[in-house]
Amino acid sequence: RASPSRFSLSLLRGFPDLSINLHQVSVVGVEPFAGDTLAGLQRFELRVNSFSAIKKNLVVKSILIDHPLINGIVLEDGTANWDITGETMEEVDAPDQVTAEGSGSSMKVSLKRFAITGGRIYYLDRTSDIDASLEGFNLELAGDLSMEQTELKLSTGIDKINARMGGIRYLRDGVFSLDLLAVANMVEQRDTLK
Repeated sequence: RASPSRFSLSLLRGFPDLSINLHQVSVVGVEPFAGDTLAGLQRFELRVNSFSAIKKNLVVKSILIDHPLINGIVLEDGTANWDITGETMEEVDAPDQVTAEGSGSSMKVSLKRFAITGGRIYYLDRTSDIDASLEGFNLELAGDLSMEQTELKLSTGIDKINARMGGIRYLRDGVFSLDLLAVANMVEQRDTLK
């Protein structure tokens, strides 16, 4: 069950960029997980250059996900809280390219920046006696992902990592950080670290 959220659309605040925001979004479980939050976030922002869509070269300036939460739970009987689709759901094949109606020409989409701040991931598996968590997960990826070859900057970190299995604690308040600079060849799908 998804909770209501606040939606905002702004063209004036960052003209000529169009900003789309969702605030306080969450998916809360139903029986047997009533009251447990499966996923949520404080804010999602998509910022695009509004004029770029006219030229069929959509420039996504940034995608920001603020304080996301993922909470995976598996009960003793193997029931998982993320198994929320009915058995009647059918897979639908997505088209490979976004095509303008009737024109036959495809639109290019480029992404400049992707960021996650303050993420939390919790996993509790009662069938295997596993309890793990990540808190303070931050990630920033910057670069022009529309080019055939581009320089990518990746910075990620986790403030607290905890893991316990079978009553044994493997990690307690561990910390992780990583900064990478790479040249990505999108055509050959090859990355070179600098």
